[in-house]
Amino acid sequence: MVKKPQIKKLMFSKTAMMLLFVLLTSATAWAEKDDVVGTGSCGDNLTWTLTENGEADFTYNDETYTPLTLTITGTGEMTDYAGSVDTPWWSNHIAITHLELPEGLTHVGNRAFSLNYFIQSVTLPASVTSIGEQAFSNVGSRTSNGCTFTAAKGSKLTSIATDAFKSFGGNVDLRNCTSLTTIGEKVFENYKTNTVYLPISIRTIKKDAFYSVTTTDKPTVRVSYKNSVLYVNGAFKAFSTKAMNTVITSFLNLKAKSSDAVSICQIFPDEIKLTFDETDHSFVIANEQDFTNLRGYYSQSFNTYQSCEGIKFKMINDLDFSNKTFSPIGEQIRSFVGHFDGQGHTISGLYFAYPSNYYGLFACVSGANTIIENVTLINPVFKHSSDNNFTYAGGIVGEFYEGTIRNCNVVGGSLGNVGCAGGIVGFAYGSWVKSIVDCTVVGTIINATESVGCIVGFNSLPTALTISNCLYDVVSNENICSSQFTDGGGNTPLYRLNLGSGVTSDALTYGDYTVATQGSIVKLEASREGYEFGGFNSDDVTIENGQFTMPDKSVSVTAKWEAKNEISLKASMIDGLCWSTFYCGDAGYRIADGEEACAYTATVSDDKIILHMLGRVIPKGTAVIIVGEDNSISMTRDDVSAAEYSSVNDLNGVDLPTARTSLTSNDSYRLYMLSNKNNNFGFHSFAAANVPARKAFFTVPASANARSFSMLFDEEATAIRQLRKTVAESPVYDLNGRVVRGNNLKPGVYVKNGKKVVVK
Repeated sequence: MVKKPQIKKLMFSKTAMMLLFVLLTSATAWAEKDDVVGTGSCGDNLTWTLTENGEADFTYNDETYTPLTLTITGTGEMTDYAGSVDTPWWSNHIAITHLELPEGLTHVGNRAFSLNYFIQSVTLPASVTSIGEQAFSNVGSRTSNGCTFTAAKGSKLTSIATDAFKSFGGNVDLRNCTSLTTIGEKVFENYKTNTVYLPISIRTIKKDAFYSVTTTDKPTVRVSYKNSVLYVNGAFKAFSTKAMNTVITSFLNLKAKSSDAVSICQIFPDEIKLTFDETDHSFVIANEQDFTNLRGYYSQSFNTYQSCEGIKFKMINDLDFSNKTFSPIGEQIRSFVGHFDGQGHTISGLYFAYPSNYYGLFACVSGANTIIENVTLINPVFKHSSDNNFTYAGGIVGEFYEGTIRNCNVVGGSLGNVGCAGGIVGFAYGSWVKSIVDCTVVGTIINATESVGCIVGFNSLPTALTISNCLYDVVSNENICSSQFTDGGGNTPLYRLNLGSGVTSDALTYGDYTVATQGSIVKLEASREGYEFGGFNSDDVTIENGQFTMPDKSVSVTAKWEAKNEISLKASMIDGLCWSTFYCGDAGYRIADGEEACAYTATVSDDKIILHMLGRVIPKGTAVIIVGEDNSISMTRDDVSAAEYSSVNDLNGVDLPTARTSLTSNDSYRLYMLSNKNNNFGFHSFAAANVPARKAFFTVPASANARSFSMLFDEEATAIRQLRKTVAESPVYDLNGRVVRGNNLKPGVYVKNGKKVVVK
């Protein structure tokens, strides 16, 4: 060490005083700034040099020291030292107040600067990739303001060894170390009350990283982030578009001789391509593309166990993947870890039939705090392209490692051509705790070469999986799971309730299926437009006062209906005429005598509709167009007269409100209904979900590519809105479609009963 020389007090003569002055000047000449105190090697290509830095002397433990600067030059790795006393500058370690490290240095050696109490600042070169054990322990711990440790911009640091900053005195700023992902055990052992700044890349702080003998002195630990959502230990911490350094000390749970492990996750909205809702700290799935973006995010090469646990995704709309590409979320090494909340919405049109090991809305799911909830799949189709014993298909999850699935439903569809298949989960694997609660499977076709279950295909460990309060349709499968599991209670089979036209019930309805549990009281209602209710029929149950008790089998219920004797048809006015379509499958009708109206059938040719006058009588099962003078056309039941009428007709009709998709294929045919679009009255392409009751329509191949159809009256071009009606059974029209009144017709060409008539 460099100590200040101690001079005894003596009595001198004037000559002696002069001699002493010369001697003192000579004796202290070495103490000037930049004088070299020592030098040597500290690595294959590294050299150390100690020089005085010109700062004022200081006293420590009754010894006075001249401040020194330790400068390392060269490139490569420093020597790892077995003990602090083995460092070549140890004899002067107390006097070192400044440390300079070179760019090109790649490794800071074990114990290299340990117990260098008075170093005031350290800049870690960007080239350093690793810091050895106790490399900076106790550095700055005796200075009044501590040591400022800063990693240079562009830092390549990836690892920090045990006790590297043990009892470090001062602030450690690692924000530029964006390649550093983990803080290991005891790296900051006995770190005092100062601040540690962690980089944006940090993902894990291991247990006891901040190990301390006491809890008297607690550091402040901050993590850097920007334009991201920050999660710590699976819990939302903060969101900001600005550069922030958020305190996470509380998550370390610092206590005597221990500190908890911490997992850190930062999600960047621009990277995940989802909107972040700050009100409930969730990422929003508003459409099919958002769901695809989520799938893409989980397909990236990161280890989800590091982890994304606690991240919440929520659906805000129903999704329809019909005619859209779908792939399950997550893979085995990149399982879905997080919280997915469907918020009661449905996902329909899911189809995935490509070579894979895992099939479902989610391929693989893991994480103790992972939750999938509140979503219903309508008619999903998941299957392997060929039979394969080592594949797993579940409506919600293909392979389930850990977490909770609750209030999820699968309605209809099919799961097959795999080794294990289950309505909710294909394969529940491992000893990790997992539960399935309040889920329902109805009407789903499930088949597999090895194991089949209505809720779970196969479970590898009975104690690891609990299934409770789930409903399963025995039509799908009678087994909840093909292997043993922990029964949490409340699991109940469902039996199908098949209801006839116009009959509804208070039983559970999923998609097109109505089901009930054994012993439940089912209440029935009946309503059918244009019909009188005459009671319920069933060969399966006894119905009293409109209700019955559900047995342990499927049940069919129909109703007795009688068409009403008198009905009133609502019509829409176009240019002074009122138009409507009408259909009744069970009874014939006659337009009331007091109504000036007429019924027409129609045939389709190319892009035209040819109208054929039917008259005032409409047979049962005949769809017609009715034209009248007001918007309420009265009709009376007339099965006898209607039986005598027949005509060629391309119009179709429905008695009950009926889904458009069940009447024609969206891909190959289009459905047209009478309407007024853009002041163009006629038959226009119909895209709504349901065709109303008692309405007529027609379908043509989509290849016809017609937006609407012009209409002709028995081959003579006539604007339909100009067509007039008459009380006569066989009215006479001129070629403009006007009714000609009276018996004395002027010479010319007229139309009667759909035929040309020439009057001379």
